Amino acid sequence: MSWNGGLTLEGGRITGAQPLNIFTAKYGIDEWTETSAHWRSVTSGQEEGVLLDIDAPDDAVVSFKAGPADLSFTVGEARAGELRWDLGGLEQFVTAGTLHTAGDVMDVAFEHTDDAGAGDQAYWVRVVQTDFHRAWSSPVYLTLT
Repeated sequence: MSWNGGLTLEGGRITGAQPLNIFTAKYGIDEWTETSAHWRSVTSGQEEGVLLDIDAPDDAVVSFKAGPADLSFTVGEARAGELRWDLGGLEQFVTAGTLHTAGDVMDVAFEHTDDAGAGDQAYWVRVVQTDFHRAWSSPVYLTLT
């Protein structure tokens, strides 16, 4: 699937741009300015993306047009939680979100409540990093009474 396209930012500034999981020389970010980024990308099952550093208030608007996607959202919507648009086909989707860091420290925490019945239960943790690399835990078994 060709994802050639780009985005514009209205009401803020793009201060940096880098490709994520795009390693072929003929693909990647063609150019970026304070208000736009343009790229070439083709996927065949892998996730690829663009990581932007921005200086923008919550009401700044991002307009995204690449592949089958033509959409817009505010920076505030992305800051409130990851956005996802399913575009049909097999796993064709676009996500937008923000990376929250304190300096160079990246942490994550979560809680999970499960209503599984009594007995042995297996749980795994799967992590997808910002560069789309992945990690899985071995199963952790709990005996619920």
